[in-house]
Order: sequence, then structure tokens, then C-alpha cells
Amino acid sequence: MQNKCRNSPRGSSEDYAANQGIPPEWTSSHHDLNRENGSGSPTSSDILEWLEPSHKSCLLRVGKCWRGDPLSDTGKRQQILQILSLTLLPILGLWAFTVYSVSDSIKGKTDLEQTQNAVKFSVELGLFLDRIQRERDMSVLYLSILGPETKTFLMNEYLLTDEALLMLSEWPVNDDFGEAFRSKFEFQEHLNAHRNELDPNNFDIYVEMNFYNLLIERFVVWMYGAITESSMASIWKVLVAYQKIVTGMEHIGIERALGTVFYVDGGLSQQLYERYIARVNIFKANYRSAVLYSDIVDPIFQEGVTSDGTNLTVVIERFRFEIQHSILVEASISKGQWWFDNMTIYLDRLLIIQQDLAELINGELQSIIDVEEKNLTISVCFLALVIFMCPLVIYSVEALTTGIQLYAIAMVQKSKELVKEKQKADALLYRMVPGPIVAKLKRCKSVEAEYFKSVTIMFCDINDFNKLIQTNQPSEAINLLNTMFNTIDSVIVVHDVFKVENVFDSYMVASGLLNRGTQHVSVVANLALELLSLFHSRNYTTSNGMNVQIRIGVHTGPCVAGTVTITPPQYCLFGHSVSIASRMKACCPPNSILISHSTQRILRTKDYLIKFMSTVNIKLDEKQNDTPMKTFRLVGAIGSGRKKDDPTYGLLESTTHYRNRQQECAGGEHGGGGRYPALCDTTSLSRDPSGFTESNIGDINDDNGKQDKKVSSPKCGKEKLQCHEGNHSVKPTESVQPAPEPGPHTYDL
Repeated sequence: MQNKCRNSPRGSSEDYAANQGIPPEWTSSHHDLNRENGSGSPTSSDILEWLEPSHKSCLLRVGKCWRGDPLSDTGKRQQILQILSLTLLPILGLWAFTVYSVSDSIKGKTDLEQTQNAVKFSVELGLFLDRIQRERDMSVLYLSILGPETKTFLMNEYLLTDEALLMLSEWPVNDDFGEAFRSKFEFQEHLNAHRNELDPNNFDIYVEMNFYNLLIERFVVWMYGAITESSMASIWKVLVAYQKIVTGMEHIGIERALGTVFYVDGGLSQQLYERYIARVNIFKANYRSAVLYSDIVDPIFQEGVTSDGTNLTVVIERFRFEIQHSILVEASISKGQWWFDNMTIYLDRLLIIQQDLAELINGELQSIIDVEEKNLTISVCFLALVIFMCPLVIYSVEALTTGIQLYAIAMVQKSKELVKEKQKADALLYRMVPGPIVAKLKRCKSVEAEYFKSVTIMFCDINDFNKLIQTNQPSEAINLLNTMFNTIDSVIVVHDVFKVENVFDSYMVASGLLNRGTQHVSVVANLALELLSLFHSRNYTTSNGMNVQIRIGVHTGPCVAGTVTITPPQYCLFGHSVSIASRMKACCPPNSILISHSTQRILRTKDYLIKFMSTVNIKLDEKQNDTPMKTFRLVGAIGSGRKKDDPTYGLLESTTHYRNRQQECAGGEHGGGGRYPALCDTTSLSRDPSGFTESNIGDINDDNGKQDKKVSSPKCGKEKLQCHEGNHSVKPTESVQPAPEPGPHTYDL
């Protein structure tokens, strides 16, 4: 058993791919590219389209429209906008939050500084209130005692009050309290005018007290307004305690003045008595509230009132008890002086508490301000970092997008090259192995050998190729083979055949492997006739004038086909049919088509002209004897549509034309060589028109499947024909006359 394996590629063709079972989706996509671009290289948009999933949602399609072509400048900008929209949004949100944090920190720091300034102003104002309260009390004392020494003491209080007024760092402008409070200077003028009007001979103690009380109330309102203008955060309790102490000091000052009047005059009127009781109770309520709001008030106060070894609170309470429970007492300047001095010490202790609370508040405010400044510094640095990040992110995204674009362009180029190489590899694989087998190999599936009941195998080679090699240059012989094989390759692409191999000068094809049926015999017959016609028309010759003639052998029969080896895979045919087809080629006369009996039995039912050649003995097995086998020459096909001036007019259109051709080959009425000497076969055609009748043609084309009859050739001589292939020699039982050399047309290689 002989096997033939394919091991050489050939050119590509869409028709051949379709004939070889190549998947349409594989060929259509690439040929669409060829039609669009004019080449086999896909464009960037094509490759990007291939990367997209075919089952995309509407949202993805809208996103694709927004994306554009990422390899273009417009697409690059769109990609940058998309990336920035995803990266800058959180950055902008962080930037907004940072700006808010910075503004909030600035506002908090500003509020704390305002509160700190308000507390500082309240301390200054507290000192001023203490001095003006002393001035009020000394004025009441002066008017009550009417002593010249008191006037000197009163003038000293005026100076201390003026100094405290000058120490005020700011002056809240408020027209609601009158023109006297518009500025510090106007207030000073208003106060000096009242002092100058003070007359011991014409006075009213209550009017004097009301004058100072009105001034003090205005300043207390200012102090409250200054503190409450800003948020107090965590120190609001200390601030409330501070305000309670300041308010209590005002009530203590009024209590001191009324008590002085009580001891100097020996009693109080009912109205003043009620005012005194109210002032005492209001002070005690404020003090208790201050103690509840701040834990440091009572310890500081108790330490101050007991610093001299005497509990000043007990002494003051005895004076209060006397004033509250006595309507009339003996006037006593000394008691009035004692009361005034003790209450002054009491006020001084409250002033110390006020100052300590102010220092505590300022300390806490300063700590909070330091923290706020630290937070503000961090927020500002963070804001600067965020602001710096925005252009950095934009630059990085642009650089990244540019890099990705360059990488994508490089990938597209490599993808193009990869697609080209894949096309080459797939084309090569589809030419080495049939399409269905390739599909299995790509899926890594095992490929089992197949038995084909009927296939048609054709061999084609150059007659006397060994002589051609010996008498011509090697390069010329190789060029001849290359031209021959390329010619055959260009022809078989339009036929449903599979190229199995070409070894040495032999070219082997088969039909019926991919599409099973009976049409494969006609396919190979048409291919053989077309090849013979093509070589007739081109009339190849070598440089030394040697005509190049081909031999074609065809056989139809069963065979086994399968893929052997992996690298590279080879699709091989096994069986006697391969050997018989090879013998048909070896026994074929030059420029002829020799077919076996099995092929003839199928073709005789069709529109083909066939001539019996001879019976040859073929040895199919070493253990068996030679097997006789009839051989036939395929002359042509009826209805081929050839022109009469075509030198390849071997494809006859009808039996009448065939008979006329016989007459022309015989020389007709005038004798001679005839019009088509290259097509005259002296083996079976008679030069005498009467030697080839209608009955003879019927014998040639037996449509009823009867036993073939031999065609007589009474006027043609007989000559023994040797068939050679390798070291084998096959002798026909009936001699045949080789076909004459081709016509005068030459084709130099």
C-alpha cells in the first residue's frame, strides 16, 4: 500500500478557502478588510471594533459614542475628560470640603479672637466700673459727711477714674445711649460737667446715685454685648460665671453706697430700703449662679475674704443684718467708714475673682486659638496640596493617556502584524489540512482517520523530467517547476479539489474528501481537461528548444485519509487508489489524460468523450500477481464552448464535431497534416473518415453501462508503449501510439 502526504504550501484564494471548508466567518472578516482598505491589513478602528463585545447594551453603545476613537487626538481628549471626571470629582469635593474647613477654621479663630478681645475689654471695663463705682460711693459719702477732707479724697477718685477711662482699649460707638457715649472724649466731658456741678449746698443723694447708676448700666450692657457677639465654644460656662460676677459687683457697689447713707443718715427711706434689699438679693443670686457655672469662683472668693485672718463675709453679713432689721439707728460716721472700707475690700475680692476668671478665659481661649491656628495651618496646607494636585492630576492623566495611546497604537500595529501572521498561519494550515480537520485541531480534539468509499485522485507531472534536468540548467528546471505548479495552483482554486502534495515533478490532488458524492469525478475530469488545455495554449519550451509536455493520470476508488505528525500536520491518503492513479499517470502518453476503468464507468454516463487505450497489468501487492486493468484516454467534454481557432480544441462540442475533427486530423479531402495535428492520436483515430462511424462513437460513450468495446484503428501502426514510474515498469497488453509533439507555438521560460 502506498501513501501520499502533502508537505508544501501554495498561494491563497477565497474560492480555494471555500472549497477547502474554511469557516465563512474566518474568510469573510478578512476579505471585508481587503475590500475596505485595499489590503489585508486591518485598520485601527477595525481592531478596536473586534475588541468590542457583540452583545453590548444601549448604555455601552452610548458610552462608545462618547468615547470616540481613542487613537485620535479627539478620542484622546474625550478619554482625558472621562478620566478627569472620575478623578477630579472627588478631588473637587475634597477641595470644597477643605475650603469649607479652612473658612470654618478662620471663622472660628476670628470668633475666638473676638471673644478674647471682648474678655480683655471686659477686664478693662471691670476696672473702670470699679473706679466709677468708687467715685459714686465717694460722692455719696462726700455729700453725706460734708467734710473738707472727703472732698480731697473725692478729687483723688476723679483722677483714678479718669486713668481707668483712658486705659480702655476701645470705645463701642452707640448712639442709643445719647450723645455722651459717642466717644471717649464726649463721655469725659459729660462726666467732668457733672463733677463741676456737684454742690454740697445744693444736692440730692438719690439724684447723684441715679446719675452714676445710669452710666454703669450702660457700660455693663456694653460688656454683655461684647461677650455675646462671638461664639464661646467650650468656655461659655466660665463666661457666664464671669458675667455674673461683673453684674454682682455692680449690685455690691450700690449696696455699699446705700449702706453708707444708712449709717451716715441713721436710716433709709422706704424706697431706698427696698432698693437695698433688692440689690443684696440680686448679688447673692448672681454669686450662686457664678459658683454653679464655674468651680473656681467660690474657692478664690473664700481665699480672698479670709486672707487677713478674719472672715470678711461674716463681718459683712452682720452689717447687712443690722441694716435690714433696723429702721432707725444712731448716725455714725465711723460705722459708715467701717462699712465702706469692708465693702471696698469685699469688692476688691470680687474684682480679683473677675480678673482670675478673665485670665482663665483668656488662657483657654488662647489654647483654643492655638489649636485653631494649628488646624488652620493644616487646612491651608491641605488646601494648597489639593490645589497643587489638580494640575498634577491633569498632567498625570494627560501623560498617562498619551502613554496609553502610544501603547495602544503600538498594540494596534502589533495586532495588525499578528492578524497578518495569523492569516498566513491559518491559510497555511488550511492548505495543509482540510477545513473540518483544522477546526478539530484548533479545538485540540483528536482527529481520527476516515474511510472514503469513493474519491477521485489525479496525478500530473512533466514528461521526461529527468532528461529535462540533465539537459538544462538547474535554475531553469526549478523555474519551470515553479511556473508549472503556480499555474496548476491558479487553476485548482475554482474546482472543488484538495491539493494533497507535490513531490519532485508530480502534482497530486483529490476530490470527494470534503464533499462526498459522485460529482467529484466530473470535478477532477474538468480540472484535468482545463490543465491540458492551458498547457496546450501556453506551449512551454526550454532554452534548448525542448517542449514541456505534461501527463495526467486519474483514478476513482476508495481510500483512507488521516492526519499524521503534529509538526507540521500532514493530511495523507492511503490505499490502492493512490497507487492506481500514480500508475495511470506513469502510463499516460504526453499531453494526454489517462483515466482508469472505474473513472471511465462514471464519466461515460456524462457528456465526455473517452477512448479506450489499452489494458495494463498493475501489481497492487507484493504477494499478489499483476492485476490487468483497462485504461482510457479522456479526450474532451461535449458542449465546452471552445472556439474553433483555439489550439486546445480538444474539448469537443458534439459527436459531429468529433467526426469532423477526425477528418481534419486525417487531412480531409486534400490530405496533409490537418488543422490540429497536436490533437490527432494515431492510436485510436483513423485517418479515413469511414473508419470511425457513429457506432464507434457509441462504443466510446456507452451511456447504458455496457462492456466497453475496443476502437479499431485499421490504418494506424502499432508500437509498444513502456510506462515508467520510479523503478517499476508496467507493460500494456495492447500497444498504443504516443501523441505527437505540440504545435509550433513556443513559450520560453
